[in-house]
Amino acid sequence: RGTARLGHRGRGRHRDLEPVFAGDTITSETRLKSLEEKSGGSGPFVLQMTETTYTNQDGAVVARAVGRSIAR
Repeated sequence: RGTARLGHRGRGRHRDLEPVFAGDTITSETRLKSLEEKSGGSGPFVLQMTETTYTNQDGAVVARAVGRSIAR
């Protein structure tokens, strides 16, 4: 059995906690951590922070990611 790392896109931090194997079933749950209204050089925007937890079929948390995105 080979192991793999879970990838991510965008800005944020990602931490692998347990190995993931071929054949594993991975589920993810994303929670909104915060919304913050801000002003910038091109106008107002909203900064959104999220946390995603990745769990395998046995219920073990295999990775966590914290991300942020901007909406105008």
